[in-house]
Amino acid sequence: MNYLLVFEKMIVTIILLLLYNRLSGLRKLAPMTTFDTIGNLVIGAISGTTLLNERVKPKDIFVFVLIWLGILLSIRYLKGTHRVIRNMIDGQPIFLMRDGRLYPEMFRKINTDNKSIESLLRNKGVTGIHTLDEIIIEPNGQISYTTSKKDDFSQVLIDRGQIHFNTLTIINKDEKWLRQTLATHGYSDISTLFCVEYANETFWIYVDSTDKSGVTYQKIKLSA
Repeated sequence: MNYLLVFEKMIVTIILLLLYNRLSGLRKLAPMTTFDTIGNLVIGAISGTTLLNERVKPKDIFVFVLIWLGILLSIRYLKGTHRVIRNMIDGQPIFLMRDGRLYPEMFRKINTDNKSIESLLRNKGVTGIHTLDEIIIEPNGQISYTTSKKDDFSQVLIDRGQIHFNTLTIINKDEKWLRQTLATHGYSDISTLFCVEYANETFWIYVDSTDKSGVTYQKIKLSA
């Protein structure tokens, strides 16, 4: 066994993974999505089957891993620019409860039970399902919720120039309302908006910018 060769291939793999982490902007904000898991499994398979194979040179593993990382970066870019592709890969939120109404069929769809959901909610300080208005399983597998007091929670309607249609449904609004309301206040081009939050008939708007000092929000209170 040529341990020096194995060491060289391990270094090449680590360097490429670090480069991928930097280019993709990955940070540990949430549990891995299915896409992340598949990507890691394939990289592990490539590395594991080539590290101990003395016929595979460091330059070969460099090419193998580089090709796969290139595919991952391309898919990640498409996810960030095309809502349909993002929904196909990551999926959409699953509502177990909405407007105080529990949906047993959704529990069966994700093969879970009330006891499991109750346990997860208790870890978040929720005293009981009956105190909630919505229970949501996010695409990354996390559970989120809102209480019956909806006004206490803001909703992100626009994220990096893309409308969150599921969120519009939650607040009983549509795309036409959103575009018209923003245009009335001088924001006709949604692609220039980095983040738009909404709660209590109020918008908090962050315009996209490359300014390293950051941007502050503009607060817009809608008339009743």
